[in-house]
Amino acid sequence: MKSSDYLAIAVRLFAIMLFIYGLDQLLPIFELIASGTINGMNVSPFFAIAASIIPILFSLVLWVFPLSVSNSILKPEMDREVVPLSQGSWLVIILIGIGLNTLYYAIVDSMFWFYFLHMSSQSDAPLIMRGEDKANLVISVLEVIASLFLVLKSKTISKFILKISK
Repeated sequence: MKSSDYLAIAVRLFAIMLFIYGLDQLLPIFELIASGTINGMNVSPFFAIAASIIPILFSLVLWVFPLSVSNSILKPEMDREVVPLSQGSWLVIILIGIGLNTLYYAIVDSMFWFYFLHMSSQSDAPLIMRGEDKANLVISVLEVIASLFLVLKSKTISKFILKISK
């Protein structure tokens, strides 16, 4: 398979995700029809419908024309045959993907806790951390450590997993 074929697969996967997002945006329309508001706020029906229809239509275009999209993204000199990866390389890629996904959420959580601790120290009435908050803070730190470990040591983990599986 050529690079454009792999990119076309990614475009189709993106189209699926975009379609699901558009369907998710349809739910507030039912609330708008029933109560005239979305979460208690007045919203234009045109805006509510456009927020769901545009992603759905765009996803349908991406689904029907994935090769056209991938050929428009890739330059012709970049579109050549791709050498298949080994089992170990695929495992490294998957581990890095899992690590980056976890790192994203860990960074978001950590930013919340940095902000929370900063506001607590700056406020006249300090915010009180309950046991659950302390546990969530510790989990956020562990998420950062685990995700960095997955990303930085993915090759070592991959070799270990392949060794155990044989």
